[in-house]
Amino acid sequence: MLQIKQDSSFSHSHPGQQYVPLKQLNVEAYIKSFAADVTIKQIFRNDETQSIEAVYCFPIEEQAAIYSFVAQIDDREIIAQLKEKKEAQREYNDALEYGYGAYLLEQDEKSQDNFIINVGALPAGKECHIYISYVSELDLVQNGSRIRFVVPTTIAPRYDPNEGGIISPGGTTSKYVSTTPYTIGFCCQIEKTNVSRVSSTSHPIQIEVDQENVYVIKFAQKNTHLDRDILLDIELASNRSNTIIAVEPGAIMVSFTPTEEDCQHAMNNVETTNEFIFVIDCSGSMEDENKIGLAREAMLIFLKSLPLNCHFNIIRFGSTHQALFNDITAIYNEKNVQKAEQLINQLWANMGGTELLQPLLWLEEHPAQTGRSRQIFLLTDGEISNVNEVLDLCRSMATSTRIFSFGLGHSPSRSLVKGLARATNGRFVFIPPNSNVDVHIGKQLQKALQSCITNIQVEWKLGTTVMTAPTNIPPVYVNDRLIVYALANDPMFVFNDKSSVELRNDQIRLGQCLCILEAISMIFGNSSNACLIKTGPVAELVEFLSLIIAYSFGLFVARRYYETGLRIVGDPIVIEVTWSQNDFLLHTIPSLQIVTNPLVSTQSSPIRKQIFDNLAQLNAEYVRYAAWFPYPKLAVAELNPPSGLLQCGNVGESYSVKLSCEQGGGVISSVDFASYGTASGACGQMKQGTCHAATSLEVVQKACIGQKECSVTASPTAFGDPCFGTHKRLLVQIQCNPPQNNTYWNFTYLDPSFKDFLAATNGHSRIIMFSTQPVWLFKLDTPHIYPDNASEVDWGYPQGTELVDDTMQALGDYYGRLTAWYTRGGFFDEYGRKHVSNYAYDWDYTEIFNEIEAEHRMSVEYYTRAYDAVIQGIRRHTNNTEMKYVGLAHAGHNEFDRYRYFLNHSNHAPGIPLDMISYHFYASSTSRIDPLSYEAFFPQLDTFTTEITQIEDIRKALSPETRTTIDELGIILPDDNNPDAPQFPLIFWNAGAAYYAYAWAKIARQGIDVVGHSQLVGYPNLPNLQLEPQFPSVAMLNWTTGEGTAKYWTSKLLIDTADIDNDQAVITRTTDVGEKNVFSQAFVRKNRQRWVLIVNKRFANVDVLLRGSIGGTMQIVNEASGFGPPIETKLTEDRITLSPFAVAVVHMPNGELGI
Repeated sequence: MLQIKQDSSFSHSHPGQQYVPLKQLNVEAYIKSFAADVTIKQIFRNDETQSIEAVYCFPIEEQAAIYSFVAQIDDREIIAQLKEKKEAQREYNDALEYGYGAYLLEQDEKSQDNFIINVGALPAGKECHIYISYVSELDLVQNGSRIRFVVPTTIAPRYDPNEGGIISPGGTTSKYVSTTPYTIGFCCQIEKTNVSRVSSTSHPIQIEVDQENVYVIKFAQKNTHLDRDILLDIELASNRSNTIIAVEPGAIMVSFTPTEEDCQHAMNNVETTNEFIFVIDCSGSMEDENKIGLAREAMLIFLKSLPLNCHFNIIRFGSTHQALFNDITAIYNEKNVQKAEQLINQLWANMGGTELLQPLLWLEEHPAQTGRSRQIFLLTDGEISNVNEVLDLCRSMATSTRIFSFGLGHSPSRSLVKGLARATNGRFVFIPPNSNVDVHIGKQLQKALQSCITNIQVEWKLGTTVMTAPTNIPPVYVNDRLIVYALANDPMFVFNDKSSVELRNDQIRLGQCLCILEAISMIFGNSSNACLIKTGPVAELVEFLSLIIAYSFGLFVARRYYETGLRIVGDPIVIEVTWSQNDFLLHTIPSLQIVTNPLVSTQSSPIRKQIFDNLAQLNAEYVRYAAWFPYPKLAVAELNPPSGLLQCGNVGESYSVKLSCEQGGGVISSVDFASYGTASGACGQMKQGTCHAATSLEVVQKACIGQKECSVTASPTAFGDPCFGTHKRLLVQIQCNPPQNNTYWNFTYLDPSFKDFLAATNGHSRIIMFSTQPVWLFKLDTPHIYPDNASEVDWGYPQGTELVDDTMQALGDYYGRLTAWYTRGGFFDEYGRKHVSNYAYDWDYTEIFNEIEAEHRMSVEYYTRAYDAVIQGIRRHTNNTEMKYVGLAHAGHNEFDRYRYFLNHSNHAPGIPLDMISYHFYASSTSRIDPLSYEAFFPQLDTFTTEITQIEDIRKALSPETRTTIDELGIILPDDNNPDAPQFPLIFWNAGAAYYAYAWAKIARQGIDVVGHSQLVGYPNLPNLQLEPQFPSVAMLNWTTGEGTAKYWTSKLLIDTADIDNDQAVITRTTDVGEKNVFSQAFVRKNRQRWVLIVNKRFANVDVLLRGSIGGTMQIVNEASGFGPPIETKLTEDRITLSPFAVAVVHMPNGELGI
């Protein structure tokens, strides 16, 4: 945040908060191995009428070292010089006194992750360009298999115990960035060496792979807000235990990553009793982003995971601190665990400020008993200002205590969370909102029980005197990386092939390496601003900064690798195509379904236009439109039963009962019943509940009697509050004069999305399914109350198993009138009144119900009767005998008797067609977030194809003319509709795309008519739209932007490529035994053009060899294509590398089919 300084002359004449407008913000980074060079560029403008002094605060990583600060105004460039702090402040103030422009960069005295820039005498109307460059050593995570790159972008206001309240760094009044409108540009280049893949759990990204040596990472969304830190995970293809690098003349780096055997060899620890002390932040800031909820969840997992015979305690802190047990710790037993669980369930963010120092002082005053090892687990959002004071205390405790710190939320103090762990030989982890905490808990607890290698010494054998950094070597754990640097006194000293280094633990040698002597060029550009990455706190790095700049080192931290990515090792998989030998005629149409939900159907949906534009762009045949029950108002046209001469309304609080006698030209003549409270009952059977507002009848009569129509809102304002704290409803029953018969047909919510769907699919075949029957058609003990809000989910709507009208004529009439509304301009209702729509749409197929064995639990016999009744009803009301129908929509598996019964024509009424049947299949995985588990989708599909074979045998025997659509084929991940479920990684879109392409091609071999990708729109919990989750893993579009995911673009690729009933599949084999890695199928068109579908089924790079493909064109959907269309490339070699879960279509060059 760049802000006018509060004690400047301008701020005194302009009280309040004045901010220098931020016009542009960009982050550029270059990553090689485990080092990052980052440049932050900001453009600010002084729109005031006089010069100002401003303060700019920005965060950097805890281990980073700033090596360049440049300011530009007009054509002037100011390059900062490194000065001792007090001297620099004095020179800055002197410059301002003389009216000169001056710039001062300094570290926040109380925090190690914030730097402050003072911009003095910024002229009116001028822009200031600020460039800050720093280098940072990156953390190893996931047992050394992944490097994590973080760009902090948020500065949260922090609690200052000296002030007793929230302050902001540098004397600003900074706000949480989520309250500002700023957006950020991001571009990161990552050298490809030893990198298998790149992903982000913080932002959608797109990956450009065109450049030879680097991946280029950018945000996938155009406008990315500054509401969270940027996080990239870089998967490594291989690990190395130790490496030594020459970094220009005069510098050496050694990296050491111990194995389990190394640790056991180095440490012979005596068995000790562990005591675990949990320090939980309950300050007010923990309420934001539900950080206190993360803490509760983490603590419950901890309690179930502690080892036997340990001791523990729980300390809550805010402005004060409270311990669960009066003693320092208590034995871990059932009684004490129950006490702990009670406390955890009552954790709230209600303890005021963030006085972390006090509970730590209390623990220092009460050290662990002799023979015990103390482990402190700290759960906090880290928003404190006295970071250095806290870290100094923890360093004094490090001989007997380790701290394992958890940074919760989007913007914890990284210097605090990391610094606590580093100062005490512990571990740290950051847990953003909506994360799955159990993985982090398990890993931290495992580390707490694990020994680490301490007392490490470095013995340099370099032929010259060197300075070691860091001076105090920190402990190192299994699969963690230790990096140590040596700076030669002679900056031009050249190391020779005799140079070596040894790492020792007391007298045990841990590792030894020889220098790599090569001409190593600088990778980060300008040597005059170069620096060296160092381990250690920022303060230590700043102390070394002048030395490093004076030496003019070019930053080079690289490791030698001999593999270029995570891949299936060995020779490439050969795709062998016999172009002249036919296999089967391609008959299976790739399609999809769209299900009604608020993002599709409501006018307030921010992506509704994009949804239907994308649907139209697909040009798909046999798209299925599913008006489905979870949102009754979006799926059912007559939510209440006809009520004769009585007219009724039933709404919840804050909604309005709307009553009208206009259709008969009359007025409301009587109010038979009115109750605001807990009344219940259907129209004509309403009765008061135990809660009833005595004014109910009077209020409704006053509003409605004598009126043609009226509206009454259910609220305490109108009726008073008869039972505070109880949810209330307003039930009203009236009559009209002259009398009128009343029905409740309402297409307000059904029409818009259906009309958009029909427009988007105009000219294409369609399957229409209004799957949900009005619940009042079924026998129920009490009427079902559906949500007043059309966007509120009602999973319990399909109630009842037996229809009120056993003849099923009423059921058929409902569907007949519904169909007539859209195809015959309207219908006559139950009392003969004409409802006019003027619609004259048509479609090919009507599907009758959905997943019949689940919704209303219909037996196949009962469903078959209902199927017949619906067709008869549609024919009665539309006189359309040409309409075709789809039956079953079956979700269960291996229930072959259902197919045998339904496909037997003798079980149906005369003249009832069996045009098409449908059934569904969804794969799943054991984890939402582990891409390796996604590989299980493919064998599940293989099992399903066996089921298809048996169903096809039944169909061909009983009704061979009946077609088949598998109109829901997709993936539903575990806990998909759980609002707290973690969001899956972006690679899931590619896994889902590969799964659909594989499924379509495998099912095509069996001649199925249609395979529908499920589904166009799903979404997770969307609090800003007040929407509960709706199967996010089935989505084909990005629910935030409406852009197509890899699933969408793969469907479009198949739709655009496949020429149904013209393309001939030919014999295709691979050298991949059992198709464990790759699937391929080749096709020949009637015009003799050839194309090949290739699917990578693995979360790994796979190389394939497709002979004869040179000169052809490949379209590929992969991580690099992101939310965009397939990447199209001209093939210059016949060896193709498929990134994880990639889908490729290769259009072969012209040539003879015999090749």
